[in-house]
Amino acid sequence: MEGKVESVQKEFFKMMSTKRFRLEYYVLRNEFEVDEFKVTTYGVEIIKKQRKKDVVTTEVKTARNVCTSEQQIRKLVELLSENLVTPVTLKDIIDDLIEDKKISSPQEQSFLNSLAVV
Repeated sequence: MEGKVESVQKEFFKMMSTKRFRLEYYVLRNEFEVDEFKVTTYGVEIIKKQRKKDVVTTEVKTARNVCTSEQQIRKLVELLSENLVTPVTLKDIIDDLIEDKKISSPQEQSFLNSLAVV
């Protein structure tokens, strides 16, 4: 099954700050056409900005095609932001939540994994 991205939208969700760094959380909306059907999937992006003296470093991690429910992705991003999840741990946390069936059913995840974005 081959999917073609029609559009990707990025929506700012929340910003969390500590004395050491700032985290920005975004909800991603991907629209595909798969076998003549339109499919919308949702993902998350986290950006971490940290200042050390006069140097600002930026870390970015994106997880696309996490689920097909906007409500579910918003709950996930809220949970990530409440726990100050950073880009470096995003993939592991999402993998754990999928494994524990907290997000995406096995059938949905199989479908999401089958999307070959061109």
